[in-house]
Amino acid sequence: MRIRTLAGVVAGAASLALLTSCSGGGGSDPAADVDFSAAPTGTLAAWGFENADDVGQSRLDFAAGQLPDVEVTLDATAFDAQKFTTRIAGGDVPDVVQMDRRYVTTYAAQGLLMPLDACFEAQSVDPQQRWYANVVDDVTYEDAVYAVPQFYQPPAILLNMNVLNEAGVTPEQFDTSDMDGLLAAIAKIYQGSGGSPTRLGFDPVATGQGGLWVLGMGGQLTDDTGKPTLDDPANAAGIDALKEITDAQGGYAAVKSFTDSFDTFGDANQFAQNQVGAQVANQWYPNVLSASRDRISLQAVPFRDAGGQPFSLASGTAFVIPAGAKNPAAACAW
Repeated sequence: MRIRTLAGVVAGAASLALLTSCSGGGGSDPAADVDFSAAPTGTLAAWGFENADDVGQSRLDFAAGQLPDVEVTLDATAFDAQKFTTRIAGGDVPDVVQMDRRYVTTYAAQGLLMPLDACFEAQSVDPQQRWYANVVDDVTYEDAVYAVPQFYQPPAILLNMNVLNEAGVTPEQFDTSDMDGLLAAIAKIYQGSGGSPTRLGFDPVATGQGGLWVLGMGGQLTDDTGKPTLDDPANAAGIDALKEITDAQGGYAAVKSFTDSFDTFGDANQFAQNQVGAQVANQWYPNVLSASRDRISLQAVPFRDAGGQPFSLASGTAFVIPAGAKNPAAACAW
């Protein structure tokens, strides 16, 4: 399987407009006057930790236990790209933010994040030794590392065999290089009421896995220098595929509204409730579903590129320290 990393995806147009208005980009180093080796004390404000599972909560608890002189205030809402730029512009700056790695270099280029090389040095951490090289590349801008990356998550297509068997669909029909065959399989599984889905044939996770579809269908998001190539005509194939899949199931708005209601990490998850026939899922998600193992039957097939070959890419999140953070030394240690 070929693994490609998704690096430097530009945030949405609204976020970019805000970025331009609140920073001229480049400029001086926002971490130049920070002593990352200072003893971690005081209050630490963290944001972007929605729905922490048992593993996530144990990590939060461990970090807090290592820093007894730091009071952590955790905002457990999801990261929002537009909200982030608005908060920075308004001076409401968290000390640590968890965000998808694809945002990091965009914000770094606008001077909205602190480079963390001095933080790593203070904590005796060598990023090149600690993490996969491609993961470090995801959060590197102009030879400086701007985030603490976490996770190396390649997705595949997870199949709900209870639903597929009921509908008479086989795993082989979930071939993303054969759109006609895939749409036929989706149509046999899909159920809806009043124009709204009650069961998806296939959840392509258009917002979270858009890069998989664009790159897998022959597009590109950045060139060899890291410059965004969102206007490359080759990107249209992946977007068209997503549109066909969502249009076949009530349209993007209906699909997004339905998937937003999923109890993804709970007992009433979309597989246990038979709300999906198949879904693009990262490699860790079957662990979440293990609690439902007596009620579900799973298989998986690879995502296939336009040429029919198995294709994947690695994604993940990262911790950043925004420019203007009030307690960057504690943020670094945390």
